[in-house]
Amino acid sequence: MLKQKSFLSFLLNIFSSLLGFVSVFFVSRYMGPEAMGAFSSSTAFVALFAIFGDFGFGIAHYKKVSEGQDLGKCIATFFRIRLVTTLIMGAVTLLVFYGSYFIGGKYPVEAKYMSLFYIVFISGLIGNLL
Repeated sequence: MLKQKSFLSFLLNIFSSLLGFVSVFFVSRYMGPEAMGAFSSSTAFVALFAIFGDFGFGIAHYKKVSEGQDLGKCIATFFRIRLVTTLIMGAVTLLVFYGSYFIGGKYPVEAKYMSLFYIVFISGLIGNLL
């Protein structure tokens, strides 16, 4: 069982890395250096708030499972907690993103790259759930 979960985690990490590479390749090749800067800026901005997506519950989950607790209950509890922390992460990220507009008068990303920010933001939320 542990071997299968480790392999699945490994495959998800490989898939995520490949998807990230393809994204960077696409943005740099077809959208130019200015968009690459916006992509990097968006990625850094979302990653800045990734701490709100975990709060150390991942390590606590591994500890509970390794102690021999009921696996189904541990996974269900962890999923609920991860869902809540992901929502907190998303809310804080958007609060700061839109708050910077209300405080400073401009967004952290240019208006023409807002769709790129939203794609990176949604990708960060999905990545946090995995």
